[in-house]
Formats: sequence, C-alpha cells, structure tokens
Amino acid sequence: MKIAHIITRMIVGGAQENTIFTVEGMIDRGHEVTLVTGPSPGPEGSLLRRIKGSRAEIIEIKEMQRELNPLKDTAAFLKILKLLKRNRYDIVHTHSSKAGIIGRLAAKKAGIRTVIHTIHGLPYHKYQSLALNRFYKICEKSVAGLTDKYIAVSEAMKQQSLAAGVSREDKYRIIRSGFDLTRYLKPLRASAEIRRSLNIPPDAVLICKIARLFHLKGHEYILESFSRLAPGAKNIYLLLVGDGILRNELERKAEQLGIKENTVFAGLIDPEEIPDYINAADMLVHTSLREGLAKAIPQAYACSKPVVSFDIDGAGELVKNDLTGYLVPPKDTALLAEAIDKLVENSDLRYHMGQKGKSLILPYYDKNYMVDEIEKLYMKECAL
Repeated sequence: MKIAHIITRMIVGGAQENTIFTVEGMIDRGHEVTLVTGPSPGPEGSLLRRIKGSRAEIIEIKEMQRELNPLKDTAAFLKILKLLKRNRYDIVHTHSSKAGIIGRLAAKKAGIRTVIHTIHGLPYHKYQSLALNRFYKICEKSVAGLTDKYIAVSEAMKQQSLAAGVSREDKYRIIRSGFDLTRYLKPLRASAEIRRSLNIPPDAVLICKIARLFHLKGHEYILESFSRLAPGAKNIYLLLVGDGILRNELERKAEQLGIKENTVFAGLIDPEEIPDYINAADMLVHTSLREGLAKAIPQAYACSKPVVSFDIDGAGELVKNDLTGYLVPPKDTALLAEAIDKLVENSDLRYHMGQKGKSLILPYYDKNYMVDEIEKLYMKECAL
C-alpha cells in the first residue's frame, strides 16, 4: 500500500512517537510511506531527526503550525492537496487536531479512497473557553463525513467523541498506543547509575513524572502535593522529566514551596533513555488535566512501577484503585499527597501494584501489536 501520514508537528510526545512507530512498522511490512509534518521548534524537543533516519519520505510544510492562522492554514491545505493529487495514495492517515482537519479535507478533495484519523487526544475540553470548545466541535463534525475510520487510543476518547456528536460508533476502532516494550522490560542503564547522575541517593524513594513542562500538564499539583509530604524530613525525591516553556516558573514554585533540594528537573531526555529513568524510580505520578491515555502510564507498568494519576480521560482504563495504583480527582492535591504517601511508606505495596500493572499491558501496548492492528484495519478498509 501507498500511505501518507499527516501530523501537525513532530515534537517529543506520545502522539508523535505513535506516528513514528506506525510509519516505521508499515515500512518494515513492505508498504511505501510518506510523513507530512509542520516544523517542530521549541524546548519540548523534536523527533524529526529520528524519523529522518528511517526509510520514510519526509515532507515538511512550513505553513503547518499548531496555532490557528487562516492564511497559513490555507497555504498548508493547498500544498497538501497538491501532494496528495500528485502521488495518489491508497490511504491518508491523519493525527492531531490541525493536521486532522486540513489533512482530511485535502484527502477527500484529492479523491483519496481511504481516510483514517487517530484520536490521541480531543481538541475540545473543559479547560478552554466555551467559544473555542464549540469551534473545535464544529470543525470535527464538519470532517466526520470525510473520515472512513477513527482510531481511538482509549475507550474514553471514543465515548467523548461520540458524546460530542462526531460520527457513529461503527466508525471507531480502539487501538492502544504502543511503544517498544523490550526497552522497558530490559533497561540498558542501571538504576544506581541514573540516580548518581541526578544526585539522588540510592536508598531514596523516587517519585517520577514524565511530561512537557506545559499548560494543563499539572506540574503545579504534583509540586504542591510533594510539599505536603515534608520531603525535608523524609528520604524522598521528585523527578520531573521533560522540558518546556514553564520550566522557570515551576523551578520558582519549587523554591517557594521549600522543596527545591528534593526536586530534580531532569530537562529534555532522549526518548530512548526514558525507560532507564522510569526503572530508576519507585512510582510514576500523572497529573495532566487532559490526555487521551498517557503513554507514561503503561510505560511505568512495563517497568513494574505503580501509578498515581488524576482520574481523567483514559487513565481509569489502566489505573485500578488499590490494585495497580490510585486514581485521584483532578486538582485535589490533598488526596494526591495521601495516595503518594501510601506508596512511599510501603515498598511491598509498590512491588505488588507494579507487578499487577505489568500484567494488564501485555501485549496490547507493544508497538508491533499496534502496527499489526493498524495494518489489518488498512487492509480491510482498502478491501485487500
């Protein structure tokens, strides 16, 4: 098959890694794949370098940007339309909100037979203005008829999309967002080595959060909760993996809360090294306010680590209270601190919850399983 993937940008993130694994997996299975993307600047880091090392054709469209801009959006649409008409792909597979709208409009205009869109996270949510929320819903509804199949990374994404009136249930398939399980099951660097590099004592209880330092990622809540645990009196540390525009603000907040000495901002870590950092921790905490199903959760389970998460979107599909970790109401820093403290104080509980979590993700979150399921969907939709 001849396949084009279209995504707004290739920053370091779950949707982007999902796209890379799909592109590389389809090439390995003998398909011809093109990746169309916009520029990927910023402190979050870019994955373009990694994908450029693959056998995929990469086409970067400078007008494709995350922010709404009628002139640039129109230019991006026309460039993509010209590309799709020229190459006559069997399948166009879109990702993210901006590329999802522009890409699907261009694909149908170009006469592409099969158009698929993956919902990694919804563009409309309760933390935005009512006007913007309605605008995004109208946009998604307007291209629903141009979409042959939706892939949702969690049941929650499917149900929320249907509740917004986007398409019909029979148009949806749930395919979990996969990753390289082998790297998480078998770390390359010892936990002691990672801790030494971060100046974290080998016997400390290490709490880890992995996310861009960006709005709605909830770093302020984990910092507030961590301060409630009196880290100065306990041998506990907080590790924040990731970078972004809020770094300076969050570092100041850690200092104001009196937890600077026990909080480590690791900055931008190569995605290939993330498994080693999770393995060096004792638990993972996920405090984003919106996320389709954060890839960090199954990644933590692959490392046999328990998870404490805000009860948002698809988190409850993996985080089971008193079994694999704890779900906490969003923004509730008191309950978040209480849940974390239960794991801080009980190493046996951490171990058993981590083992149970691992049993839930095999094989559904393996990247090869994900690509197999996507390929089956492609072939069915193309009647091959």
